[in-house]
Amino acid sequence: MKKTLNVGIFGIGHAHADNNIGAMKKTPGVKIVGMCEPNGELIEAKRRNAADIYGDIPVMSENELLGAGLDAALIESVVPDLTPLAAKCVDAGLHVQMDKPAWIDLSEYKRILDKAKANGLAFHTGYMYRYNGGFREIVRSVKSGELGDVYNIYAQMCTEHTVDERKRFASYGVPQPINYIFGCHLLDLILLILGEPKRVEAFGASSGKDGLDLEDTTVVVLEYEKGVATYKVSSVEINGANMREFTVAGSKRTISLRPIEPAAMAVTDAGKYWSCVPVVTYPDSEFPEARGRRYDLMMLDFVRAARGEDESEFSYEHEYLLQKYLMLTCGVGI
Repeated sequence: MKKTLNVGIFGIGHAHADNNIGAMKKTPGVKIVGMCEPNGELIEAKRRNAADIYGDIPVMSENELLGAGLDAALIESVVPDLTPLAAKCVDAGLHVQMDKPAWIDLSEYKRILDKAKANGLAFHTGYMYRYNGGFREIVRSVKSGELGDVYNIYAQMCTEHTVDERKRFASYGVPQPINYIFGCHLLDLILLILGEPKRVEAFGASSGKDGLDLEDTTVVVLEYEKGVATYKVSSVEINGANMREFTVAGSKRTISLRPIEPAAMAVTDAGKYWSCVPVVTYPDSEFPEARGRRYDLMMLDFVRAARGEDESEFSYEHEYLLQKYLMLTCGVGI
């Protein structure tokens, strides 16, 4: 019989907290031991508005939770607290599923990753598009050689954020905050396919919407030996969510996801310039072979890695590379 994985929830202020905590509660063989959150008003609001997720989870202090016999930590705090909490949990010998993006102390992040690797601890970050059915199909196609040599990738992830959301992003003190919050997802996927670039450049502008002085649109260009990858993120585009796209162009085939979710995929082979295979849709970001939404799959993947049942697809080295280039493209010194 498999040992129950005792999980502690560290912070509940992240934008993805409800989805990830709800998914973790449903994951077989998991016991949620408790949660800690310094904002008492937030706990009350969550228990009132999402009682099915938070209502039965005991509230503890951070020290009480760290001393409660945990095997693993799910870190869903506000963004600036993610990496400091991850450090405490890894130092305590816990497997870690940390939401995104990591904070801007790259040397400390590397220390955390190195210690997790040395101690055989699973360390996953909450980049949900990794579990998008269409993206999984792209990765399979690239690895199988069906696309041939990959030349170019272009992608976009935009939306229309509220003024309060944009003010919160600006408070992080990152020169290009929308790239920090949104671009990290696309950068993750690009690096998983193409690896480390030769160089990167980021270009941005401020719309001045609502009188805010922050860069709310960014375009990033990554140079590779045989081509380029480009992506755009914006916080001020009406209907931006429905125009999200991830396209990979190879010597034999181009695959395009638009929208990214629900994942709708179009395929065009070389020589067929005016036609393409009809769109294939993966409802609710499901794997063809393993049903479930992106957060369910993410939690299941982490739990399997924490139990040593499956080797993680996402290496410690990739997590570091992602954060390194995220910081470079956000104008943060490393």
